Amino acid sequence: MISSKRKKDISNTRAIISYLAAIELRHSGAKIASELRLSEKSVSRCIERGKKLVDNDKKLLEYLR
Repeated sequence: MISSKRKKDISNTRAIISYLAAIELRHSGAKIASELRLSEKSVSRCIERGKKLVDNDKKLLEYLR
């Protein structure tokens, strides 16, 4: 049980990092994929999830601005 929570935390963190790298820093999906050791398809999904996470978390959104 502990493991699944940790995996979700890591997954969410990876999604937020992917989103910020793509949108704020304008890194390409290929560059992000290389740095995070993921496929470009996975990074694409991470960016979408990261956007939802950032948009739905008011505290995080305030912190990032």
